[in-house]
Amino acid sequence: MDVVMDEEGEGARARANRRAILSRNSAQFSDGLSTTTAYQPNEFEHVREYLPAVFRPQQLPLEELVDIIAAAFAKATELYSATAAGGGGGVTVECKVITTGERKQILSDRKEAERLEKERIEREAAAEALTAAVEAAEASRDAVPLAKPIARAKKAVDLDPTLLAKAEKLKTDLEEEKRAKELAERLEREKVEREGATEELTAAIEAAESSRDFSGLAKPIKRAKKAVDVDAALIEKGEKLKADLEEEKRENDRLERERIEREGATQELTAAVAAAALENHASTSAALSAPIKSLGKPIKRAKAAVEVDPSLIEKGEKLKADLEEEKGKRETAERLEREKIEREGATDELTAAIAAAESSRDAKALANPIKRAKKAVEVDAALIEKGEKLKGELEEEKKEKDRKEAEAKKAAAEAAKAEAAAAKAAAAAEKAAAASAAAE
Repeated sequence: MDVVMDEEGEGARARANRRAILSRNSAQFSDGLSTTTAYQPNEFEHVREYLPAVFRPQQLPLEELVDIIAAAFAKATELYSATAAGGGGGVTVECKVITTGERKQILSDRKEAERLEKERIEREAAAEALTAAVEAAEASRDAVPLAKPIARAKKAVDLDPTLLAKAEKLKTDLEEEKRAKELAERLEREKVEREGATEELTAAIEAAESSRDFSGLAKPIKRAKKAVDVDAALIEKGEKLKADLEEEKRENDRLERERIEREGATQELTAAVAAAALENHASTSAALSAPIKSLGKPIKRAKAAVEVDPSLIEKGEKLKADLEEEKGKRETAERLEREKIEREGATDELTAAIAAAESSRDAKALANPIKRAKKAVEVDAALIEKGEKLKGELEEEKKEKDRKEAEAKKAAAEAAKAEAAAAKAAAAAEKAAAASAAAE
């Protein structure tokens, strides 16, 4: 018969009970998460504290009374067993009291045994998994399946280090073997690509040299540069050929543009010269302006173009110069003709105005003819002088006439004023005489 005796007191029992409740609740909560950490009851779950005390039933709670009764029964059993054994008539019954320390040690030993069992199970499982992974890796020559089993084996306790070392060595060897294989494959790919790029570039160079077209060199050169260890001299040859062909194309394009521009300028200048030659006999200078103008741009274009026939340019410039000279001559002749007509008209108008002014003695009709005669070219200066002299005489004559008329008007006004004053004085005298007569 075992009786548990708690040697730590009531406070320790209360704390132990709280810890047990919390542990039980935590175990129940995690029951669905892991079966290995689930709460498992033990025979000490409902242990009560043993507190020897003076028997005062009225002062003790029920729990303590139960503990006292249990302890009394245990002691009585122990005494009875000793007495019975001493008299030879009974059977010795051992009554062992389990202390708190012993209880804790029992639980601790139990947990330690469980831990060791779990470690054993995990060790055996990890060793089995690692052995299977090693066999699979040796068969497939792939190190990937070894990673997780090796990591698991390192976590396991007291796993066979020989097996772990073998697995790690195999993993290292397989990884090195994989790197070597990948290197060989990469070198083989580089070799194939190098040979392909070399053949393509060689063919493109030959084709470009025959066709003088550089468009087919760009991609082969780019591929050869990307490939590994392609002959640098071949790449340089391709780039130099491409640059030469590009320069050659630019030069050909320039020459073609110059040819087109030369032909266009030649045709335009030829047509302009032919059209201007037809207008060379125009009747007026204004009619020559259009052909002269039509030659300007074609001559300028032909001079800007490359290698246009210089004789054609010279012919165009000579024709333009002749037309400009002819235009100048005709403009001079037309100007002289206009001056002559204007001079004759101004002379006739001034002569008629002088005659009219001499008869009418009016200078107004002379102003515009004299002004026109002065503006006209080479009008007879004596005639202009005669007109101006007559105009001055008539203006002076008109001034004298106007002065005399003003004096006559002034004298008449003064006479009228004197007459009015005399009449006013006579009226006043008559009025005074009448007033005097009336006073007498």
